[in-house]
Amino acid sequence: MNSGTNSGAARSAGFTLIEMMIVVAIIAILSAVVMPSYAGYVQRGRLTEANAKLSDLRTKMEVYFQDNRKYGTSGTGCGVSLASSNSNYFTFTCFLSNDPAATTQTDDQSFVLHAVGNAAMVGFEFTIDQSSGKQTRSFIAATGLPVACWKLRKGDLC
Repeated sequence: MNSGTNSGAARSAGFTLIEMMIVVAIIAILSAVVMPSYAGYVQRGRLTEANAKLSDLRTKMEVYFQDNRKYGTSGTGCGVSLASSNSNYFTFTCFLSNDPAATTQTDDQSFVLHAVGNAAMVGFEFTIDQSSGKQTRSFIAATGLPVACWKLRKGDLC
């Protein structure tokens, strides 16, 4: 007759230290593979946001030009306000010039819009001009810049 007690022959339930170490090692390996991919996706999303805002600002500049026959006033700058376009990751500026590297207002018949990365996106810079000329002026770990397109990944070709 069985009195309900175990005679010690059965093994107690639970995990051994070796089993736990194997699980931790598997999680560490998966994390090492997944995290860089995830960071790349987040970065591309932020770059896409900057490119979309540059395209939107370019459209607004063309609307301003249709109404005023110039893109702004050489003394004061572009005819479109950029303050609401700034985000947590990019600051947008506009220069009346036909030089993609412009930092001054020189010509009310042309413009260059800049998106310069800040916070987690420092090291990225994109431009667009009145003729839809796109440039990647700065991109972390990329060579051969500037290029005549907007890069989203380090290896992108134009």
